[in-house]
Amino acid sequence: MAVAKTALWIAEHQMMQEIKDILSDFYSNYLPLKSYANITETNALKIDWQELIKPSELNYIMGNPPFKGYSDQTAEQKSNMLSVYVDEDGRPYDSAGKIDYVAAWYFKTAEFIQST
Repeated sequence: MAVAKTALWIAEHQMMQEIKDILSDFYSNYLPLKSYANITETNALKIDWQELIKPSELNYIMGNPPFKGYSDQTAEQKSNMLSVYVDEDGRPYDSAGKIDYVAAWYFKTAEFIQST
């Protein structure tokens, strides 16, 4: 979570510098970034995203998931893949653990925004 907050603060600082060059009557709290930003620190593949927010309440899904090929994944990461890539009966797809780890976020996002 510290990395995400730091990235937000850096982005805010950079924007403030650019805005100061443009606006003569710059207000220092111009951007909405605050220390209470809604950042959740957890394994995104192991939580129900709808417990955090409803798909209809957002415009973007952003993150920084790891890109790891099958041979570079840990046993836990391979287990995460099998828990995400499941059919309607809860059985993992045959190819579930054979693709890049980041693909699980794409799959989970597609499910999350289904019918929106």
